[in-house]
Amino acid sequence: MAASKLGWRPLLREVIRSPKVEFVQCDVLTSTGRKKILPLLKDVRTLVHLERVWGGDQDHNEALDNEIAKNLCGSVEFINLAYAFVEKVIFTSSTDVYGLQVNQPITEENDPNPSSLYSVTKLSIENYLRLLSEAYKKSLIVLRVATIYGPYERSNKAIPNFVRAILANQKPIVNGNGRTQRDFIFVRDVCKAIHLSILSDFKSQQLFNISTGKSYSLNQVIRTINRILGKNLEPRHIIGRSSRNQASYVFDSAKSRLLLDFVPDFGLWEGLRAEISWFQTSYKKEN
Repeated sequence: MAASKLGWRPLLREVIRSPKVEFVQCDVLTSTGRKKILPLLKDVRTLVHLERVWGGDQDHNEALDNEIAKNLCGSVEFINLAYAFVEKVIFTSSTDVYGLQVNQPITEENDPNPSSLYSVTKLSIENYLRLLSEAYKKSLIVLRVATIYGPYERSNKAIPNFVRAILANQKPIVNGNGRTQRDFIFVRDVCKAIHLSILSDFKSQQLFNISTGKSYSLNQVIRTINRILGKNLEPRHIIGRSSRNQASYVFDSAKSRLLLDFVPDFGLWEGLRAEISWFQTSYKKEN
C-alpha cells in the first residue's frame, strides 16, 4: 500500500470539502497569518486545540524546530489570539508526559516526568494554559490521551506496519522483544472524549486520562491481528531499541469515567478489526 494512502492527510482533504467546515491555512507565527485568522476567532466560544506538526524521521535540529519553534511557540501565539474570545479550551495532550513511572496504573495524580521533546512540549502547553485559566478564570480541560490507533494512522507507527505486513503474508517486524505494553485507544473513542468535553459544563480546570485502562503487549496485538485475518505469522524481532521504548504503561481512566462520563466503545479486537477493514478497503481501491 502506498504511503500516500496512510496518515491523516487524505481524510483532512475530505473534511475540508464539507460545507460545515471553514478551513483556514495560515502561519500564526507571522503577523500576516495572525491577521488572517483573528476575525474568524471572534465568534468562537469553545476551542479544541489539537496541536501537532509531524516531523517524521528527523534529526535533533529538525525536532527542535518542529517541537519548540512550531508546536510550542505556534500554540502560544494561537492561544493568545483566541483567549480573548473563548470561554473554554480543550487541549489534547498525551500520556507521554508521565514518562517512566514506578507505580501503575498511572493516574492524573502522578507527577509528570517527560523524557522527549514531544512530551516536554505537550507539558509546556498544558502549563501555559493553566496559567491563563487561573488568571482569566476560564474553563480548561486537558485530555492526556494514551496510544491512539485506527484508520488513517501514520505509516511509521507500529500497528499499520503490523497490519500491512500480515496482509502481505509477511512476518511483522517488532523492535525489541515485543513484550512492551501500551494502553491502546481507538481514534473514535478519542473523538468521543473530545465531544463529551465540548458538551461539559466544568467551570474550572480539569485533567483527564483518556485511555482504556488496559494494556496489551505488541506480541498480543500481532496475535490479535493474525486471528482477525485467519493467519499465523510470527513476528521477527529486532533487538537494540532504547529502554524507554521497551517500557510498559497502563493508565487509570476512573476519573474520566466518573466526571466526564467517558467509556470507550472499542476494545482492542473491535478497534483492530475496524482498522484492518479500512486497510483492506483502501488496498482494493488502490489495486
